[in-house]
Amino acid sequence: MNLERCGALAREWLGRLRRAPGLRSTPVGLLAATLALSAFTWFWNFPSYDLVFVRGEVSSNWPGFFEQVNAPFTDHSGHYAEDDHNAKLGFRFVPAVLCKLLGIHELGGAVVLQTIIGILLHGAILLFLRQRTTNLGDAFLLALPFALVAGGHAFAQDIWGFFDGLALLFLALCACSRNSMLRIVLLLCACFTDERAFVVSPVLLILDPPTTNRWKSYIAVPWLMITWALYVALRVALHHFLGLRTAPVDPSYLLTNWTNAPQALVHGFEGFLILLVLLTRSMLAQRLYRSSIILIGSSALLTLVAISVMDTERSMAYALPILLVATARLLRPWPIDRVLGLFALITAINLCYSDCWPLPLQIVRMLFFTHTL
Repeated sequence: MNLERCGALAREWLGRLRRAPGLRSTPVGLLAATLALSAFTWFWNFPSYDLVFVRGEVSSNWPGFFEQVNAPFTDHSGHYAEDDHNAKLGFRFVPAVLCKLLGIHELGGAVVLQTIIGILLHGAILLFLRQRTTNLGDAFLLALPFALVAGGHAFAQDIWGFFDGLALLFLALCACSRNSMLRIVLLLCACFTDERAFVVSPVLLILDPPTTNRWKSYIAVPWLMITWALYVALRVALHHFLGLRTAPVDPSYLLTNWTNAPQALVHGFEGFLILLVLLTRSMLAQRLYRSSIILIGSSALLTLVAISVMDTERSMAYALPILLVATARLLRPWPIDRVLGLFALITAINLCYSDCWPLPLQIVRMLFFTHTL
């Protein structure tokens, strides 16, 4: 397959977006591209809002969350069984604090907030890709397959009482930032939104390629090391002084769920698995063995954690920062036409594999099956 030819065709036909009046490399252009990407994402991954607001199928996760909103730094885990999602909110207080500050104490306001977060996440993805390309049009084309993976439309699952989109927004902004202090704050916010952000954070070690191919150049990333130390220290302090805790993970679940690892990989990465394979091969050809280990190790660690809990598919949404870092690393040695050709293939694969229903099918379901429209 001639990836350069595919990339040239993508730029020739879809790349006309570059010349569209609203898609200039300006703040207004970035806003227009963000809204266009969000519209595409919502069209292809439309949430089942009707089940929540028409049929009243409100997840049992929401009452526990709003209890936390009323008292974000009070332990509520004793009110729920240890396998209940609400028993694991102790150190996931950032969404509750945000809702408390915004005065959100009911479901409608929370869903509106999740929608805004989803749009901001698309903007952060576009900003990250724009920083590594020559124009906004190329960044938009590269962003399309990101909208189709679980991490790109976390809002579709968040309506059941989660805020993974917020954690992913913090991670994406952390990857965009060049300021170490801001990176520390953003990554801490991500980790205190959900612990899976901490699990996937090692991939940030290879976001900025080290000056040498030695382990000490990877561990000499001060802001990341400081963040990890602060996160652990803050968890210990919050438990000691405020009594916050989280229900432990049942290790026996891993023993029965390990066979789902391939399915979890496909769900989290979809067509981007091709990207990981090609990038790893490129790194090995450049003798970047340690970068390869970190990339594959981060992916394997996330998958291991995902199959250790009941909500495996939701956990794999946190593959998004791995995909962003992998894309940034591939853009260095590869010409843009070749990368666009690869991403055209990835987009086609991701369109064929969907974990959500597109808007037309949702309308058909609501009209003829659930009668909620």
